[in-house]
Amino acid sequence: MTREVYLLSPESGLIGIPTQFVYGKNDKGAENQSGYEVDFFLNGAIGIGDYIRLESKTATGYYRVRSVEMSGDNIEGDWLCTAKLVET
Repeated sequence: MTREVYLLSPESGLIGIPTQFVYGKNDKGAENQSGYEVDFFLNGAIGIGDYIRLESKTATGYYRVRSVEMSGDNIEGDWLCTAKLVET
């Protein structure tokens, strides 16, 4: 790969177990896309279109970020990200 690849594993901030999903065909006729929804501790460097090396007990491989949402506050709790990763 010619771009930076971010590692998501339990050691690098991955939380819980990745959840598998499949997107159906869209109105432009694109084929199904499968991937995983993952939660991880805030990493502001990871954005839409970035490459991820996912390493967990249930999923391992290279994926691309389709969407990412960040949540948290400065009073209590952790800053978290939820991302949908699709196969590259």
